[in-house]
Amino acid sequence: MNLDQTVREACARFGERSAYVSPTGWEMSYAALDTLADEVAAGLAAAGVAEGAVVAATMPPRPEYIVLQVATARVGAALAGINHKLAGPEQVALLELCEPALVLAGNDPANSADEALTDLRGHGTAPPPLPPDPERPLAIIFTSGTTGTPRGAVYAQRQVDFITHVDTGGAWGDPNTPGPHGMSGMSLTHLGPTTKLQGL
Repeated sequence: MNLDQTVREACARFGERSAYVSPTGWEMSYAALDTLADEVAAGLAAAGVAEGAVVAATMPPRPEYIVLQVATARVGAALAGINHKLAGPEQVALLELCEPALVLAGNDPANSADEALTDLRGHGTAPPPLPPDPERPLAIIFTSGTTGTPRGAVYAQRQVDFITHVDTGGAWGDPNTPGPHGMSGMSLTHLGPTTKLQGL
């Protein structure tokens, strides 16, 4: 089950249960994640982002980044997350490496689903579904660059599927029982959050 399908299934199973709580206190439900990802995916497609393209994003950890990760998967694009704490020249160097079709940046977090990525969303719309493709690139994750310029490691859907299977064994939580909560203290552009979103 790919990222797109996993979010749709989570929406069907868990609906209004909280999927992510932002530092400002905004709680994004699984249903809101699914709807927002559809609308943002439609906006990406309208902006010319096609299957095989790269979308780069530099923003603090917040629900909008997770929405964007699912939305890019729904149009068949790869999300290149660029740590917002990098210096300007470092960010430019990474953008030159990944050659994105679109760059999204911002530091002002939304306080509700209504405020999230409003300039990009195709409200009430969704792109046509893509056929599953385990080799389709899903994300570009940059190395730390401790000995030079970071390199972009490309993760396809099959690699994320494998990580999800190792983490969950394919099991789903009980929709009637609140599951455990986790706290992320790192950038959502890092390897862990990027490759484990599908298994959360």
